[in-house]
Amino acid sequence: MKVILTTIFLLMSVAMICQPQPAEVTLADGSTFEGFADITKDDTIEFRMSLSDEPANMDGLDLKRVAFLEYPYDIFEYVFIKRRFKLLKLVAEGSVNAYAQYPESFSTQKSDAQKKRENYINHDKKMFGNGVTTYSRGGFNMRKRRYWLKNMETGKVDDIRLNFRKEAEDWFKNCPELVGYIQNKEWTYSDMIKIIEFYNEFCGEV
Repeated sequence: MKVILTTIFLLMSVAMICQPQPAEVTLADGSTFEGFADITKDDTIEFRMSLSDEPANMDGLDLKRVAFLEYPYDIFEYVFIKRRFKLLKLVAEGSVNAYAQYPESFSTQKSDAQKKRENYINHDKKMFGNGVTTYSRGGFNMRKRRYWLKNMETGKVDDIRLNFRKEAEDWFKNCPELVGYIQNKEWTYSDMIKIIEFYNEFCGEV
């Protein structure tokens, strides 16, 4: 009996972990549908109209965007980079879009053990005099986050981390105030979301 109960508990736990989330998908042709979605470990999207349906597996050839409809309301898009589609997290949107890429997978099908491991690896560790170690944050590794920018008018996509200030001057040349903040090192590569939000609000094309 104990073995049976343990098996049932494990099956229920797996079902809860793998439960698809309410989402809206935008297909490559621009049409949109609401239903339930998961991101797999291979960065493909499993989408179904209802929980009782079999999922359709889609990638960048079929799908443009998946927007999850529950907190934290993350949006992911397939962006064409170096001759292939890459699934990235949309973090700022406007005349220029900013996308985040992390070392970890975006998969929504991670087990609790995988999540705990990522949280442990990505925590900032602080040692106190009494030998106690505390961890200040977890989740995705912010220090290894990579940003991709996309000019929505020209379609140009680039990561300007290398030679950041020089590349930023070219990307934002019509926004001298923003270029000044970057050249004076008031804003750095890690401030990319703030940079793109500023650009889109004050300098982006209407």
